[in-house]
Amino acid sequence: MNINIKTICTLPLMTALMAICAWITVPFAIPFTLQSFAVFLSLLLLGGRNSFICFSIYIVLGAVGVPVFSSFGAGVGVLLGATGGFIFGFLFSAAVYSLVTFRKKDIGKARIMGCLFAMAAYHLCGAVWYMMLYMEKSNDIISILMTCTIPFVIPDIIKLILAYTVFLKLKKAVGIK
Repeated sequence: MNINIKTICTLPLMTALMAICAWITVPFAIPFTLQSFAVFLSLLLLGGRNSFICFSIYIVLGAVGVPVFSSFGAGVGVLLGATGGFIFGFLFSAAVYSLVTFRKKDIGKARIMGCLFAMAAYHLCGAVWYMMLYMEKSNDIISILMTCTIPFVIPDIIKLILAYTVFLKLKKAVGIK
């Protein structure tokens, strides 16, 4: 595992950025937060393994009552609620990112593909979680996807582009190749 002083300093910063971005709601037809921007930036800056640690810290902080989730939410109830699958899905997105970017020659394209597959991973986790919670009310997979996934894909792609742009500006300062 690649833990050095930069990583030790960057992990809490990225965890804090996740909380701050979760608190920022963009009012749109369907409001969304900037949390996935922080997820993408973490994956790009820290890689999959260290992002997994960052996301784990974020989840533990929220579970013990620190208001790190959207709308300053906290507690196990948030994790067991409708958006809990997305939050836990961040862990799976880190694993997927690692698999996609592992030993790739064209790391730039691999990072973008890794983030796209990571996005698919947390959306899948979120949709499955939502389906398990509300299956009695709606057993139509299309309505579940229309409720909790499809409206957020384009905003997430925009946040990915923004995160990659920020990453390109920061990578020299952070020392990433």
